[in-house]
Amino acid sequence: MFSPVLILLSSFLCHVVIAGRTCPKPEEIPFSIVSPLKTYYEPGEQIVYTCKPGYVARGMMRRFTCPLTGMWPINTMKCTPRVCPFAGILENGAV
Repeated sequence: MFSPVLILLSSFLCHVVIAGRTCPKPEEIPFSIVSPLKTYYEPGEQIVYTCKPGYVARGMMRRFTCPLTGMWPINTMKCTPRVCPFAGILENGAV
C-alpha cells in the first residue's frame, strides 16, 4: 500500500509538470506592439500583434495562442513602412 504522503507528492508533481508550461514573453518584432504584454502566459491565453502608426503588417498571422507546449508558434509577421501614393504636382508652389 502507498503512503498518503507519497500519493499527495506524486499528485502535486504531475500537476506541476502539466500546468508548469507557460509561454515566455513573446518575440519582439520591430515597429510592432504586443497586447497584452506580460512576462509569461498560461496555455490558452492569446496575444495580438499590431503595427505602430505609419507601418503595415506583412505576413499571415497576427493573433497567437499560448499552446500546452509552452512555446509560441513561429511568427512570420513583419511591420513595414506604409507607402503613400504620389500626392500630385504642387500648384502655386515649389519643392
